[in-house]
Amino acid sequence: MDVEQTEMLIGKLEAMGFSRTQASEAAYAGISTVEAAINWLLEHEKGNGIGAQHGDVFIDGTGSFEVSEVVKSKAQNLRNQALKRKEEEEQKVGDVEKGSIQQSDRHSTQMTGKNQRKRHLAQGEADREEEMARERIRQKLLQDKLERWGSFRSAKATPSVKPEKTLTESPKDSQLLKPARLPSKNLPPIRDRIQECLRSLKRSTKNDHLKANMAFQTLWIYVKNIASNPDEVKFRKIRISNPFFQEHIGKFNGGVEFLELCAFERDEDGQFLLLPREKVDMKLLNLAALELQNAYSNPFFGLLSSR
Repeated sequence: MDVEQTEMLIGKLEAMGFSRTQASEAAYAGISTVEAAINWLLEHEKGNGIGAQHGDVFIDGTGSFEVSEVVKSKAQNLRNQALKRKEEEEQKVGDVEKGSIQQSDRHSTQMTGKNQRKRHLAQGEADREEEMARERIRQKLLQDKLERWGSFRSAKATPSVKPEKTLTESPKDSQLLKPARLPSKNLPPIRDRIQECLRSLKRSTKNDHLKANMAFQTLWIYVKNIASNPDEVKFRKIRISNPFFQEHIGKFNGGVEFLELCAFERDEDGQFLLLPREKVDMKLLNLAALELQNAYSNPFFGLLSSR
């Protein structure tokens, strides 16, 4: 420390109440700050006198020196202030570090939440795509099954499914049944009820064209099989709890009602729909087939119904 800095330090110490001698002792002890000089003076208050030649300045150490109570108080206040500043700085550093840690934790939590939401969205999308793929497979399997039995469109090209003929290909049942020449007075009202059942069924599918047509095809197969083989009990007996029947007929409004209009009856336990042999009516079955053909081939079927 040069002479100018030394004199400045001595001046500050004198301003605080230390004597010239005491201030010089501390300054020439190699101390560069006021706080360190005060600490040195307090530590050497009762110490041995120090005499030293420092350039042109001679300090005569005559033994221990006394520091007044005022100076001690000022020195203590200075030290307290320095200590308080140090604590405040440490507190600020701690607060900054704590805030940084909290901010980092919040950021980490936010990132974790975002990642979880992304994973949930991705998983949900994957589940939807998987369900759609499964539904396409189910529909394809059903379509293949229906085609093996005889699809609705290909059946229309055969004599057994033309509107003017019965569904059966048996010569004994090949009676003409044109809508204009219906012999029974009860058939027109039944036609209205059949049409309403089919409209209700389509509305129940929420106008899903694919589901509605699958239901119409399935009902047509039931009707065709009975008309073609009226003596076969297996075609005249339907288990209501059958998964295939429930998936494509039973769960929709109008499906079971359509079969009941075709003379099906529930058994005593309510587990089966049965069509007694004596109640098989070829004209009624043919009428049901005609309405099914119309519902299947008309994409606007039921859309104008207000009920």
